[in-house]
This record gives sequence, C-alpha cells and structure tokens, in this order.
Amino acid sequence: MANIDLNVSPYFDDFDPNKDFLRVLFRPGFPVQARELSTLQTFMQTQVNRFGNHIFKDGSRVSEGNIAINKTAHIMFLSGSGNTSYPLANARTASILATIGNLEGKIITNSDGTVRARIIQQPTTTLGTANVGNMYFQYITAKEFNAAGDFIYASAADNPGTVTTELVNTYSSTSPACVGEITEGIYYVNGFFTRVPRQTAIISNTTHTPSAKIGFRAEQTVVTQNDDSTLFDNARGTSNEGAPGSHRLKQTLSFTQLALDAAEDETFYRVATIENGVIVENVKGNPQYSDIGNTLARRTFDESGNYSVNPFSITISDADSDSYEVKVGRSKAYVKGFEVELSSPKTFIFEKAQDFV
Repeated sequence: MANIDLNVSPYFDDFDPNKDFLRVLFRPGFPVQARELSTLQTFMQTQVNRFGNHIFKDGSRVSEGNIAINKTAHIMFLSGSGNTSYPLANARTASILATIGNLEGKIITNSDGTVRARIIQQPTTTLGTANVGNMYFQYITAKEFNAAGDFIYASAADNPGTVTTELVNTYSSTSPACVGEITEGIYYVNGFFTRVPRQTAIISNTTHTPSAKIGFRAEQTVVTQNDDSTLFDNARGTSNEGAPGSHRLKQTLSFTQLALDAAEDETFYRVATIENGVIVENVKGNPQYSDIGNTLARRTFDESGNYSVNPFSITISDADSDSYEVKVGRSKAYVKGFEVELSSPKTFIFEKAQDFV
C-alpha cells in the first residue's frame, strides 16, 4: 500500500531519500518553515521504516491482535415497533424499546423466559443507535428462540448493575451465523506500527461453516479540525476555533473478509484462511520476521535440514472411477528452516493414470 502523497499544498513535504539528509538543522534568526517541520517527521519515520523492514514483513503481527472464529453465533433481525405479529403495545408493562447498542453485552430472554442468550460484540459496521436490523448473539440455553419471531427482553435480574429498566424489542427471524473476532493489538503495516482495535467482522449470515479469507484493510486519511474538534488550539484550556492548528495523518486497520476466490488488492492484508468453518492457514498467527527471520531460517536449515515435528498422516482412497483422494493430516514441519503448519486436514484430488505397460 502506498503512502498518501504529502508533497502537495498545504504540506509540501519534499523529502527525497536520494539526498541522504538525516537531520533538519534550525538556526536562530531564521524563520522555521512549515515544510521543514513536516520533512523532519519524514526523516524520523524513514529511520523507523528501515529498521522495521529489517525486522518485520509488511503486515506482520507485532503484539496481541489475535484472531478467533465464532462458529456458535446466531443472527436475529430486530423489527422494533414494526412487527405486526408482536406489537410493542403487547409487551410487558414498563419495558422500553431497546437499540442494538443498548442490548450489546446483555443477556436476553424470550417471552416466557425459557430461552436465554447473550448479545456478543457487534460488527464494526453496525449502527448501535438503531432498533431495527441484524443483531448477533450466542445461546446460553439448549433451547433456541422461535425462528418465526417473538419479543425479547433484557431484565434487571439477568443484567444486574447494567440494566435498571427492562429493555424490550421484537424480532422476525433467526439463523446461524459465523463471525470473526480480533483482539486489540499492533501490526506493522506500510512502515507504521499501527494499533488494531478490537473488532468483529461478519463472515456468514447463513451458516456456521463458511469458507473465506479474513484480514484487514489499511486506509490512510488526513484528519482536519473539521473531522476532530480536539485539533483546535486549547492553549487556554478550551478549544479556540480561530486557531485550527495542524492536520494529522491517520492509518486505520478495518477487520473484514473476502470470498476465497476474490482478488486481493494492496490494501488488504490476509490474516487467515478458513474452509468450512476451520482455520486452514493462519498467515499471521505469529510475527512474520523479515531479514532476521531469513537468518534464523538459514541457521535452522544448516543445523537440522528439512524435518517434520510430527509425521503427517496420509490416507489414500478412491474418489470416483477416474480420480483418487489423498488426505493429509494436521502437523507441523520446517522446510528450508521456515515453519510450515497444517492446522487442519487437507484433501487433494488426483486423476488416475490411464496408461499402462
């Protein structure tokens, strides 16, 4: 992914790596130029880049930022006051209409209290102030909600300390779902050690066992005082709208998914691949080291060669009259010193030889 070009008005960051400048040397009696302050930051960032690129590959996980696949999630479509089969006038007395944001993290029940579920963290794209739309949850009880619709309640008894007045909403349908979750962490992306906030992404709204590529998209933006009022000068303790101050460069990593056959552009960094709900490739499960990783791999290969930590089990069987199936079990190996892990069994189909002697 390319950086935003800052060698434009009003920044004029004209840093040129071919000139080999290392510092900006200010002098008394001479005015400081805005472009010099911008270029000074690029001098420092270039040093960080050169060191970071030696240690980490672009897109590598640095710390935390672990992923998990929730295959027990379900989705319900909240219908709010628009559900004619369950009008809010028939809801329990004194209950108030809840938004998705109100219900997030709460325990909910159906009308007769025989089904209980917890509302999980909602995807980043969810509008928390809406009382109509998709909402994701996990069952606590073995019994499930009526797929045709009902009232749902979040009571003070089920949610002590977080609910004082009973919350209510209605839903019109439910279905199995699969969501991906990433914890807060740091990834090395485009030369920056960038924070990834805790996020949830929708992988499927119809099944617990989808196939997809999951990862994040990197986007750089310039933030102005019109986007963030804290950029106004606060030298006197309050924001001075007459002194907007400098803009900020921001890089955002948004957790998302792509279909298995979808093309990956330079803004998408794949973290893992899942097939039928199982992680078959965890690309960035561990930090991906760059030059230093190559050195460690070379030393490992010199000492030990190629080897498997545990043997890969292999099963061969007929697929049909013209082909056969080879199933390779999960294990880990080191090839040319690099770790290669098969986290779930993988099946290959080969055509049977038709020639004979």
